[in-house]
Amino acid sequence: MKFAAVFAAAIYATSASAWKINWYYTNGQHVESHGSSTQSGCINLRVNTVQLDRYVVDFATTLRVDPNRVRLWTGTGCRGNPTWDSTHEGNSNLVPNRIVKSYIIDNNRIPVSSTQFPNIIGFLLTGIQGDGK
Repeated sequence: MKFAAVFAAAIYATSASAWKINWYYTNGQHVESHGSSTQSGCINLRVNTVQLDRYVVDFATTLRVDPNRVRLWTGTGCRGNPTWDSTHEGNSNLVPNRIVKSYIIDNNRIPVSSTQFPNIIGFLLTGIQGDGK
């Protein structure tokens, strides 16, 4: 029972936190996107015929290495060169405003060695097994 409770808490902690982006368009529309991995892959935006005014990003996750970069494209499928590439967290105004059809959230830093920060589930399992007392 003890193992199940600790394991469930660890799984919840790793899935509860995610990066978030709030997109604000020139026509007043507001859309929120979120994900829970360091590398989002290319994501096509649902609203892609209205100019994007700004976005607000929160990179914080429960991952060992958070994402730290937003790249925006004017075409679908993240083809060609990005129209915007930023490691700024918080509010970003797009000047001039532009139509954005796809984006990627990723991390451009070198990953932290797993020996510096142990995997939380492995750490919990080791602590549970202990010396059998």
